[in-house]
Amino acid sequence: MAGVLEWPLPAVLGLGLFLAGATSAGWAWALHRAAGNALAPGATPRVLMDEGPWRFSRNPMYLGLLAMLAGLALAWGSGALGLATCALALLLHRRQIPREEARLASHFGGWWHDYAAEVRRWL
Repeated sequence: MAGVLEWPLPAVLGLGLFLAGATSAGWAWALHRAAGNALAPGATPRVLMDEGPWRFSRNPMYLGLLAMLAGLALAWGSGALGLATCALALLLHRRQIPREEARLASHFGGWWHDYAAEVRRWL
């Protein structure tokens, strides 16, 4: 049985990226749930999240998902999964997130605008 140090570098880096993404997404999910917010994409939250991973990214769950997928693509050496991850990132960035941000701006007003001015969409 090979030790982790004997793994190819892309596999080790991919595993690290996957774990970082899972940590970010899991932490955000748990806090979102604890705040009583709906978890479905597109649902308007009851509470504007600006603590925990939201201090670093306005979209820690999407960011975590993308990091997990990119980590798998790297670890498995899958160009197809890498391209699919890039396509998903583009779709989220251009379609899904702007819709969600418009809903948040409408619902939370100035609080949202202040938060969005301080925290980047991704990192």
